[in-house]
Amino acid sequence: MAREAACGGPLSELVAARPEAPLGPGTADPAVVELLRGVAVEDLLQPLRDRDAATACLAGVWLAFGHLDTAHTLCQPLENPDGSYWHGLMHRREPDFDNSHYWFRRVGRHPLYPALGPAVAPLAGAVTGAPEWLRRGVWDPFAFIDLCSREIGRDSALERLCVAVQAVEWELLFEHCWQQAGG
Repeated sequence: MAREAACGGPLSELVAARPEAPLGPGTADPAVVELLRGVAVEDLLQPLRDRDAATACLAGVWLAFGHLDTAHTLCQPLENPDGSYWHGLMHRREPDFDNSHYWFRRVGRHPLYPALGPAVAPLAGAVTGAPEWLRRGVWDPFAFIDLCSREIGRDSALERLCVAVQAVEWELLFEHCWQQAGG
């Protein structure tokens, strides 16, 4: 059900091949380190319209492959809603749910939210016990953090739903940042 994030350039194959991310930190994929270490933000897009947005994309790819520390290093200095969003995702995966709440408070009302709720509602509609707010297509990042914190490690239908929802969330946020960067 997840869409493929639109991307070109040196990240396209990695974005297409990213693994399903668990709710927790997972295991960092060592095979991508050499590929990603050679990628400079300036080389992601030509012309590069927004360096911070391109950095956010790079942070997202590191996060997708389980390199939470590197993703954190990249998104930490981004003092905008997109950087805070990636930062919140990273802490949610860590899992440091209180810190994730902090970063989502810094996000504010992100332009992604109106599209994200309806995009994940069909996923929630297929799962018994899915929260009503998610079924209605209303995105609430704080309620989602709380849902992830309750379901992590339970191997439940709701945990699998959270994994699927965060995959859609990643794709939409990556696409948003890619477009801001100039893609």
